[in-house]
Amino acid sequence: MHVPASGAVRDPGRGLVFADPDPWPEAVDGAALLDDLAQTYRRFVSLPDGGAEALALWIVFTYALDVFDVAPILALCSPLERCGKTTTEELTAALANRPLTAANITVAALYRTVEQFAPTLIVDEADTFLLTNLGLRGIINSGHTRATAFVVRTVGHEPRLFSTWGARMIALIGHLPTTLEDRAIVLPMRRRALGEMVERIRRDTLLRRLDLLRRRAARWVADHLAALQAADPAVPDALHDRQADNWRPLLAIADAAGGGWGDRARVAARTLAGAGGEADPAVPVQLLADLRDLFATSAADKLATAAIIHHLIRLEERSWAEYAAGRPLTPRHLAELLEGFRIKAKQIRQGAATRKGYLRSDFTDAFRRYLPPVPSESGTAGGCGGDRGSAARQAGFR
Repeated sequence: MHVPASGAVRDPGRGLVFADPDPWPEAVDGAALLDDLAQTYRRFVSLPDGGAEALALWIVFTYALDVFDVAPILALCSPLERCGKTTTEELTAALANRPLTAANITVAALYRTVEQFAPTLIVDEADTFLLTNLGLRGIINSGHTRATAFVVRTVGHEPRLFSTWGARMIALIGHLPTTLEDRAIVLPMRRRALGEMVERIRRDTLLRRLDLLRRRAARWVADHLAALQAADPAVPDALHDRQADNWRPLLAIADAAGGGWGDRARVAARTLAGAGGEADPAVPVQLLADLRDLFATSAADKLATAAIIHHLIRLEERSWAEYAAGRPLTPRHLAELLEGFRIKAKQIRQGAATRKGYLRSDFTDAFRRYLPPVPSESGTAGGCGGDRGSAARQAGFR
């Protein structure tokens, strides 16, 4: 233990310090602010449809937290690594009000920090610690609504209330637990496709470059607090009750900003409703590789689920025949593995029969993003051609 020359023993670690932005000195156009926030995310990250709009609105929400009664979690869920979660978190940490990024945090540290500072909590790599920590999940769950956003703890012998109310972003590979996902706006993050260009972040200048946006957000919220508090925005019918609760603060911000943002926000809400990720980082890619080979060798534009299952469990170098505790892959397992890529079974017609199956066109985006390109029959990269097993071998599966 290091003892300073004065003889005083220093506390370990460093104290938390939050620098609130100096509000912009002039009135701010809300629509232009949201446009700039959304474009900032698009410059650096490949986002799902509606993702940039949700992020822009949520950033402004972090400055307006005190006027709302629901604090939706913003969840960045991906089927694999390298899908832009870290870049999105870094941008959020440079834009949000009082950001606090944590790759791990204890229950006591969380509620004491929230009570003292009311930060925007950005939880990285939640799949490594949050999913199994029921106490921590309970604290984060409690912060969803202002009425329940507290825990009771004893200080000395006296019971005390600690606030758990605050904005929270959670990033992970896989799905959030149901109780957290129900309280979240989920962004299904995706890997950048070959040829899809985004800019690289200059981390050494990021805070300085984005400070103007923080100052504009602080000023716009300060000028619109009363309108936001009184707002009762119309919510799309497609959203169930909890989704409606989650989106209502963001829709209120969008309506107050004007400039077409009310419509853009509602489109984003409908698009992102119910989105989720896939938990296993290896098996989904193996499945994509095997399906790309199957579509190529069969030269079919659609395949019945039963035919896909039959093919997969016959692959000798795969584990599909023993996928579930020694039992074969089922149609339900297949659907769950593809869910993270937003691919769903449809009713398809084959001859006179109609049955459940999958369209090759629904896989095009996932094949481009998660599998290496293979030569097509025309000699161009990225097609579905190639010998059976080639995609799996190039993806590193044997």
